[in-house]
Formats: sequence, structure tokens, C-alpha cells
Amino acid sequence: MTLEITEVTSQLDSVFNNILTNEMAGLPLLNPKIDVEILEFQEFEGRIIGIVISPWLMSLIMLPASQLGDDWSTYEIGQQRVHEFPSGDYKFLVNEFDGIGICQAHAIHSPMSSFFTHDQAKITAIKFMKKLMTVVDEDDRLDEKRLERFINGENMDDIKKSEQPQDDTAETTPEKIASPAAEIDRRNFLRGRLNDKKQA
Repeated sequence: MTLEITEVTSQLDSVFNNILTNEMAGLPLLNPKIDVEILEFQEFEGRIIGIVISPWLMSLIMLPASQLGDDWSTYEIGQQRVHEFPSGDYKFLVNEFDGIGICQAHAIHSPMSSFFTHDQAKITAIKFMKKLMTVVDEDDRLDEKRLERFINGENMDDIKKSEQPQDDTAETTPEKIASPAAEIDRRNFLRGRLNDKKQA
């Protein structure tokens, strides 16, 4: 696997430098202080993942694994897929690069204008990978999901209600039909007439 990772990182370096030279050159969104660098590549659950830094983006790249039976050729380019990591679920977009083929990418930063040096971008990438692989406390993960739903416009009370377990086994009792007298007493109670009595 080490040799395979070395080959992948070399291919990605060539691919992204080629894109920079032949497709992206001169575009204003490029950060000239950032270089192409391929780092933190490793195996995770049978797939090779790692980070690509470039003058226009920083992305987590995931490659398909033949030993897992991955056939991503059936996916549409731009289709969203969700993958679980120790720190939680992350959204990836299906992409394709010449020389690499179909892969999936999770955008970390784009554009790269917020970085003043390449070393700053590199430190950010390393911190992201460390966070990605760190198990998050279930309460913290729940809070993150709540925050995401709240940001997307849901009411916090509704969010918490949706988290309550549904008891499908609870028996339902038929609603009692109130007698006319009970209806009159209830009506008097609502009107504040607590001493009203039925006339004989």
C-alpha cells in the first residue's frame, strides 16, 4: 500500500501542476503565495485519502478501492456522497481528473485568498486531517448536528422534539365522550361560573 500511496501522490502532484500551468494560469482567484502540494495521504478503511493544496483550493481527496468493489463510474460528476469518519460525516462531490480518473473530493477551502503563506495553508491541512481522524464525543457530535440544522432554518424546540424516541408500543385509550352535563359544567368553568347549577 505504501508504494501505491507514493504513486498516487506523484500522479496528483503532476495532475494539479498541469492544471495550474495549462488551465488556471492568469486567473484572478489564484493565490500566488500558495504552491501545489500533496500531503497527509494514507489508507482509511481500504481507500486512499489525503489532502491536495493548490493556489485555488484545498480539498480532501478519496480514491476508489478495487478490493472494496468500488465502481464509481456509475456516479454522475458533481453527485454528492456522504462518508463517515471518526469525527463525523463529511460530504464529498464526485469528480474526475485526467491521469487520476474518478475520485471524490471534500472542499476544505476555496478560494485560498485567506492564506498569507504556503506554510499557513499546510498547517491548516495537517490540523484538518488530525481533526478528521479524531473520535468526537457523541454529545459534541449531537450539538454539531443540532447547530447545522438550526443554521439551515429549523427551530431548536422542533429539533429537540425530533430527537425524542417514538414509543410505537404505547396503547392508545379511546377518548371519553363527555356527557351533556359535563359539557355544561365545562362551559360554566371556562366562563368563570363555578356556582351555576342546572335548573330543574
